[in-house]
Amino acid sequence: MYEQFFRLQRRPFAAMPEAGCLFHTGQLHEIFEQIRSCIQDGQGIGILTAPAGMGKTLICQWLVQELSEQFRTVLLSNSKFSTPSALLQAILFETGAEAGGKTEQELRHELRLRLDDIRAERKALVLIVDEAHQFDVELLEEIRVLADLAENGQSLVRVVLAGQLELEERMIDRQFDAINQRISKQTYIEPFSIAESIDFVRHRIEWAGGNPDEVFSAEGMKIVARASCGVPRCLNQLADHSLLLSFAATERLVSEATVREALEDLKQLPLHWNDVNDADRILAATADTTVGEE
Repeated sequence: MYEQFFRLQRRPFAAMPEAGCLFHTGQLHEIFEQIRSCIQDGQGIGILTAPAGMGKTLICQWLVQELSEQFRTVLLSNSKFSTPSALLQAILFETGAEAGGKTEQELRHELRLRLDDIRAERKALVLIVDEAHQFDVELLEEIRVLADLAENGQSLVRVVLAGQLELEERMIDRQFDAINQRISKQTYIEPFSIAESIDFVRHRIEWAGGNPDEVFSAEGMKIVARASCGVPRCLNQLADHSLLLSFAATERLVSEATVREALEDLKQLPLHWNDVNDADRILAATADTTVGEE
């Protein structure tokens, strides 16, 4: 809608971004190295947790891209599996195998045969399960059984479970003892710092073919970063709505006032925002104290 106005090739803050626009931080590199080590060693299950809106699904997509040369990768983004049979059918379908009209036991046998085929071509199957916090006990137990499959001491299915913080909370229950004993890496995505948030906004504009300094004023970008609590979903929504309001007002450079207007609009949504007015008062009070001391 506003892309041409701001000289952009595409919408930079879309709700469903591509893995290719992932914003790389030192934290993300460390998380990837830990998960890759877990998968390469094949000695246990990797866990990736994050608050809602931190881009967990995008990271899962990126992991698939990064690991696909060595492994056959399957990403299950849909957590709505009613039975273990439905889960097994989905995995088989994603590996290109026939899954229809089989019993649960037949599905397990078919998957075991498919794993032998994969083993001949790649190191193993990597199963990345997004929204794993919504899986019931029966489904997680089925995944544990898959993670135990091995041949000549080599794991045939390397598992990464990704979910919101509820996943960690659920694992405390004793009914998950068996799967907990197989977890070898547990990683957590922290919200961005203010500096990282600003770099995130700049990165997304550059990814869209634009010049950040010709799209957002420095003050406007700072408000986007401060208000969004370091959460990519909030950064995307506030930056996107600010661009829309600026476009409607034929304002070439998104101003601080426009971002504040966009923030007021978005406060109606069930998202957490920092109160930038409180932050302004704190900064002003700090400045006054410093002046008084001098």
